[in-house]
Amino acid sequence: MLLHQLQKLVAACERATQRAERADAVDALAGVFVDEAAAVDAAHIEVRRHAEQQNQPAVTTVADRAYAAYANTLNGRFFERYVGGGSADIPGLPFVTERLEARVWTTQGRRAVLVVDALRYDCAHLVRQALPNLDVRLDPLRAALPTVTPVGMTALLPLSSTEVSFDVKGNGLHPRLDGKDAAVSSNRIAFLRAFGADCRRIDDIEAHAEPPDALGDLLVVFGHEEVDHLGHGSADALVRHVHGEIERIARLVRKLHRWGYPEVHVVTDHGFILLDEDRLPDEVPCDRDWCRVRKARFALVPAEADLPVASLPFDWDPTLRVALPPGLAFFQAEQAFSHGGAALQELVIPHLVSRSEVAAAKRIGVEVVLPTFELLRAAVKVTLQPAPPGSGGGGQMALFPAAGRTLRLDVLRTDETGTRVSVLAAGRQKEVGVDADAGERNATLFFDSAQSFAAGELLDLDIRDVETTEQFPPGGVKLTVGRDL
Repeated sequence: MLLHQLQKLVAACERATQRAERADAVDALAGVFVDEAAAVDAAHIEVRRHAEQQNQPAVTTVADRAYAAYANTLNGRFFERYVGGGSADIPGLPFVTERLEARVWTTQGRRAVLVVDALRYDCAHLVRQALPNLDVRLDPLRAALPTVTPVGMTALLPLSSTEVSFDVKGNGLHPRLDGKDAAVSSNRIAFLRAFGADCRRIDDIEAHAEPPDALGDLLVVFGHEEVDHLGHGSADALVRHVHGEIERIARLVRKLHRWGYPEVHVVTDHGFILLDEDRLPDEVPCDRDWCRVRKARFALVPAEADLPVASLPFDWDPTLRVALPPGLAFFQAEQAFSHGGAALQELVIPHLVSRSEVAAAKRIGVEVVLPTFELLRAAVKVTLQPAPPGSGGGGQMALFPAAGRTLRLDVLRTDETGTRVSVLAAGRQKEVGVDADAGERNATLFFDSAQSFAAGELLDLDIRDVETTEQFPPGGVKLTVGRDL
């Protein structure tokens, strides 16, 4: 079984590497990581864990080398295009602060937020797999640069009405919220409590079988730092124990649902890179005298300085820029586990939402109309029509007004591992608003030009409410590829 897992991982790494070599834009390369995270990054950790359990170091060596070939190719190509664009934005990936502001902090209703330190995107896939009986949605977001805890944890907060400034002490980073040091976790917690959140430590929640009295409608659970702590202590220790931490997160999500929170969000500050300990990249020269701060995977440098290192703007201080070593390289020696830079494994973070109840009542129904279910070109045109209350499109009662919906449209194929992945170009899933007054809406979904399709292949048109994840029509729509594309 271990050798079978290794075979699948090596094949997945080779396929993903080929995709990375074909991709030629920032969003396309980010899309490769997002699409392949479960089959490659998560599988790499699983193979290493099982290899250690069975005392098979040769399997670990092969797994690490196959994974490194993919990670180096992907991040080398991504880095060159990313810093060349001059912006920290990644098309198609919402920035974490803006997404959480809209989807978590300013929404209504009873909800819980679990804050996890260093939950890489592929690990969130494993959390989702551990919640098979719940309605779980996983979206990729862009973390704040540099991808370290003081910056990343601050970026998770509701910052829209707050003055954010920045300070450097020694070689440390200190974001400030209305003057208070947000690098200190107690200050971040105080900020959330002033915002109206009920903040509890994870061990306090785990210690109770029944919910404590007077839990708030917005519950924030903090203090899960084991993934980051284990990784910085030893990459091998992380590999041994990350599965247990994933199960721990899943148990907590289920408990919060039992305690009356129909919606549980899992968020994180940054991801991490995990390299072959014996094949760490060479250091990239970055003179300490150039830098206000210098760490292994980033440095903060004066914005006006002309330095021979790639850099991007720093959001919270226009007088500084974030200098970055290329790909998976370092400015100074580091261990196999690291973060702070702009590799996709560090920069793309998950927003996982688990729902125990899908409250679709009083929302408008939607009818999906297609001119054909047979595809003769690498695109599909979709018409969305608001369905009258009481119709089969949404089951609304005519006595009540029906609210509009925002729908996300995607086209999926099932790969050889059984994973459903998007065939659209990275970030090209469309969001379309539908309400009774606007009438029908049209959208055309264009497939990724790097992919090919065989005549007779079946694809899934997936249309879901962004907020409730309700699917239209239930079960989706099957599309048949009419000719080789």
